[in-house]
Amino acid sequence: MENQIKDSVFQKKAERVLSTLAEEFQTTALLVNLEGTIISQKGPRYGQKYFCDRLMEARQCKEIEQSEYRTVVMEAWRWGEAYISRCDFGVIRISVPVLRDNKIIGGIILRPILLREPANLPEGILKKFFKPRTPFFNRLKKDYRAIPIWDEAKIYRAAHHLFELAESISTPDFKILRHIQNIQKQQAKIAEEIHLYKSVGKIENMRLLNLISYDIEKELIHRVRLRDRTGAKEILNKLLGIVLLKDPIRVDLLKAHILELVVIFTRAAVEEGGNLEDILGMKYNFIVELSDIQRQEEICYWIVRVLDRIIDNIYATRNANNYEILEKALHYIEKNSSLSLTLENVANHVALSPSHFSHLIKKELGFTFVDYLTRVRIQKAKSLLRQSNLNITQIAFEVGYPDQSYFTKVFKRVEKATPKLYRKSFVENLEEKIDYNNRFKY
Repeated sequence: MENQIKDSVFQKKAERVLSTLAEEFQTTALLVNLEGTIISQKGPRYGQKYFCDRLMEARQCKEIEQSEYRTVVMEAWRWGEAYISRCDFGVIRISVPVLRDNKIIGGIILRPILLREPANLPEGILKKFFKPRTPFFNRLKKDYRAIPIWDEAKIYRAAHHLFELAESISTPDFKILRHIQNIQKQQAKIAEEIHLYKSVGKIENMRLLNLISYDIEKELIHRVRLRDRTGAKEILNKLLGIVLLKDPIRVDLLKAHILELVVIFTRAAVEEGGNLEDILGMKYNFIVELSDIQRQEEICYWIVRVLDRIIDNIYATRNANNYEILEKALHYIEKNSSLSLTLENVANHVALSPSHFSHLIKKELGFTFVDYLTRVRIQKAKSLLRQSNLNITQIAFEVGYPDQSYFTKVFKRVEKATPKLYRKSFVENLEEKIDYNNRFKY
């Protein structure tokens, strides 16, 4: 690893990147190895020392800084993206990993940066390393006040640019980091779902979670059949949140749930006209692939990719152009269903005339725009009736019906029950299941 980062050809590329960063952002750019040791450094003005450089003149400070450099680079690798951190002095550093042959060999760090105008240098920490009221101590205070101050937008812009430049000198590229990044984003969404169920007090009994997951599973199948990729992924993360909430430890149980989803997805694909031979082959490959995955977060991300492949297979049997338009339209409806949405709004969004779009959705999906919008709104209403304490009027407003009486009328037409009765029946059904189960506990 050390030889790779000190390779002369690589170092020349890295130094060009450091010079670009230092010049563009008027601060210091460092190339460090996995031990946190500085291999190369570029500042906006040759020979000028910054606060962090002067700090490292003290042996103890240098050891701490090297340890922190090692930590921030490994955190950037762990999260698969630029890592923004702050040291004890309030100085911000932006770090990204550098890869050779898909293995981390070090990182690039951009520093020092302050987010706001410093009131005073944190002298208490400095006194642990340096004698106060000395020329060197006073110089440190002056250097601290000279640190560039950026707003959040500039910090994130620098982080994005740093990531791109680090990718340009890494081999083969940052595909593996983007994979890690996607996993972390999905885990954050699943964590949000888990937090939601906990916050509304729906974790007290597993029977309730089973009832909710059954309803979500039906909606997931519906989205797969619609080829609604975005909506299906959102619902899949909700379902994964419930699965992990019920048992966050056992990977074998998670795999069992995931295998059930594979069966559901492949069955839906066949029913929607997917090639039976291809899908059976895919199903076998999915089972083999799943057996080799052991980490929880990798399993969760893997089933999302399975979903993509299933929907791709369905697309392959239909007019792909039409379904790209429909996918965009359905996502727009889902996102804006609580607004006063019209056929014309959605048609404009996908650049079609209202009549053409109306014909397309009816031909390809088998129902009208109003039917689909109603379904989306009622599904959201059912979720709120089960999972929140909002009253009926509030729920009506939340899902796009400013008139509660009209909402109740539509809900009853779709679900054959009023919202109030639906909520009451759901609770009673749960209580019956709990009572039945409790009778047979020893």
